[in-house]
Amino acid sequence: MTAWLVGCAVCFGDPSAPMSKGADAGVAVLAAIILAVLAWVAFMIGFFVRRARKVAEARANAAARVQRGATDTTSGQIVPLGSISGR
Repeated sequence: MTAWLVGCAVCFGDPSAPMSKGADAGVAVLAAIILAVLAWVAFMIGFFVRRARKVAEARANAAARVQRGATDTTSGQIVPLGSISGR
């Protein structure tokens, strides 16, 4: 059998060959990249959900103050996000 007919180390099945180890490392790197991107997406979804809840709470508080008749400079206006950022 000629050398070009024999599969590479990955296809042939030698787990200790450098080509097999390189393929395993490549798969691990790609899996790590995919997991990092998915974690970032999950973090951003959570960030926007928390931010939307803060905005809704601030607007509800402003509406409650207006209903109670409290004099407020922001009554009837959109609450600026900087005032509820929590920083």
